[in-house]
Amino acid sequence: MPRQLTLGVGVPVVLSGGQYGFSAPQQMAFDGSHLWMANGDGDSVTEVNASNGSLVRVLSGGSYGFSGPQGIAFDGTRIWIANGEGNSVTEVGAADGSWVKTLTGGDYGFQTPAAIAYDGAHLWVTNLSSSGPAADPGSVTEIDASDGSWVRTLSSGYGFSGPYQMAIDGSHLWITNTEGNSLTEVNMSDGSWMQLGPRTAALTARCGREVTQ
Repeated sequence: MPRQLTLGVGVPVVLSGGQYGFSAPQQMAFDGSHLWMANGDGDSVTEVNASNGSLVRVLSGGSYGFSGPQGIAFDGTRIWIANGEGNSVTEVGAADGSWVKTLTGGDYGFQTPAAIAYDGAHLWVTNLSSSGPAADPGSVTEIDASDGSWVRTLSSGYGFSGPYQMAIDGSHLWITNTEGNSLTEVNMSDGSWMQLGPRTAALTARCGREVTQ
């Protein structure tokens, strides 16, 4: 039996075992009471009660369309999962785990989507490699979380090279480039690349790597 988490005890606890359905778990999101984990090799998502570590449910099969799920984010009412092998993003209701929709094809330009972030209104998805020429270094797709519609795709001119993890500072989006050993800063209000300035030199000197700003 997997051990259950007891808050306040201070004893390290590891949740494991068949019921959880963990299979190469990737990224994780918290909705205020539950944890959601994307299982990259299991084509599933596990929901766990954060108060005691008990299993809530495992989502898989059917309409979910999970295929190598990696990135995951919570927008206040829904869970969004980036499918790295399916070139798609799945939307799930956080209240009951029900499938809402799957975004794919068309303008989205998903190509090995790896991470997903929510800024309060829009979702941002990193694409490790963009559709098109093999040498294309990747892109970032912006989505309106209210209806799942495509807003824009950021690609050339941003210094992307295997864009992966992201962080939001309130007005700017920061993206790590795993193959370029660099960091790209984007203005979320209009998706513009931040121009070079004094802060770039300071950050570059501090970390000894390129900062694309």
